[in-house]
Amino acid sequence: MKKCTTLFIFVLVLLAAQLQAQQVKNVRIETDDEKVTIIYDLIPSGTVRIFNVCLRTSSTQITPKNTTGALGKSRATGINQKIEWYYANDGYSLDQLNNLKIEVIAIDPNKAALTNTVPKTNKIPIYAGLGTVSVTGLGLLVAGLTKHSDAIEKYDVYKANTDPNSGVYQELGVTRSDLYAEANKTNKSAQLMIYGGAAVFAGAGAILVNRIIWLKRIEKRRQETQVPDNTQCLINPPRLEIKSLGLGQSGVGFGMTYRF
Repeated sequence: MKKCTTLFIFVLVLLAAQLQAQQVKNVRIETDDEKVTIIYDLIPSGTVRIFNVCLRTSSTQITPKNTTGALGKSRATGINQKIEWYYANDGYSLDQLNNLKIEVIAIDPNKAALTNTVPKTNKIPIYAGLGTVSVTGLGLLVAGLTKHSDAIEKYDVYKANTDPNSGVYQELGVTRSDLYAEANKTNKSAQLMIYGGAAVFAGAGAILVNRIIWLKRIEKRRQETQVPDNTQCLINPPRLEIKSLGLGQSGVGFGMTYRF
């Protein structure tokens, strides 16, 4: 029975070592009055040379946010990688860091992506909904210009033929005065269409400009409120953990925790 128990423990320890194997080695940590400096080696895993890297502490109350250096998405492997965590800017004191365990976590991006705390949204084209408005305005402009050209032609006929009994009016089927009145009516209609089309087209342009300004403000606000890369690199603790347990005079045992 003792032999079986030993074998079982050995298998569990081996399995735990495989599950918890990391590509982060030779971690060195230094602290001063404002920051923690972490230097580590990022080791390749087979053909994988790029990892997502983040920091994790042993306290759920302490989360590194103001960080710089070799962490975040798509970090290449190499030795003496350096991360600086400005804990003072996060509102922590050096005393709070006593007995704090800091881990550098490397995640294969092909197996586990960084968790982005900023929800993704489907981007709507900036010109969405403006196509119909622009086409309407442009259509009114073109129609107005066409009518204006028609009115000019009628004015030209009216000016060129001062005799009310001219055969031109007989061919057109109108009197000279009627042609003049029709030219005035066409010209007024053309002006309304030109002015209306220009107003609609300009309105679409104003909406587009306002959208650009609004999107820039949204982007600026998003950047100001975006959580730093490190806190986007959140991973769950390992599902299987093997811990040594002191059993007093009876010896040493092992405890196993599996998270569903």
